[in-house]
Amino acid sequence: MSEPTHNDELAAFQAALARLTPTPDGVPIARLLFRAGQLSARRRSWAWPCATAASMMLAAALMFRPVPQPAERIVTVYVPAAPLPTPQPEPAIPPIVETPAPPDQPASGDGSYLRIRREVLANGLDALPPPQPWSAAAPADDTDTLFDLPRGSREPWLLRLKHSLQSGGSS
Repeated sequence: MSEPTHNDELAAFQAALARLTPTPDGVPIARLLFRAGQLSARRRSWAWPCATAASMMLAAALMFRPVPQPAERIVTVYVPAAPLPTPQPEPAIPPIVETPAPPDQPASGDGSYLRIRREVLANGLDALPPPQPWSAAAPADDTDTLFDLPRGSREPWLLRLKHSLQSGGSS
């Protein structure tokens, strides 16, 4: 190790410090520590509180401003009249020559599609033959047949409906 260097100035300062004695009614320690803590803390900036206050005032001003009135004006637009359409001549429909149906063929209701089409084009919908009734659409006699129940069942109709709707068939 190296020897401590001897400095005369430092030795004189050390001797002066050793001669000092503390005074009993000197500096209050609690106050000294409080002030040291105050000085070591960061200074509070007013920039963020001021910016917050300014943005709140701007928001309030925008929220409570009067609604702008819509500008009304009358605009007149002149549109040229469209030319009238010229009538087109109707296409000529060849006349239909009625030929009596041979006796071995059924009546006109069962004719070919093209013949019925020509008749409808020439005479309109009145040229269609009257529709034949559909044989499968016969009205049901009673509710028993509608619900697939045996005829003449003596149960009340609500119980018959309940039984017919159960999975597993009609009962």
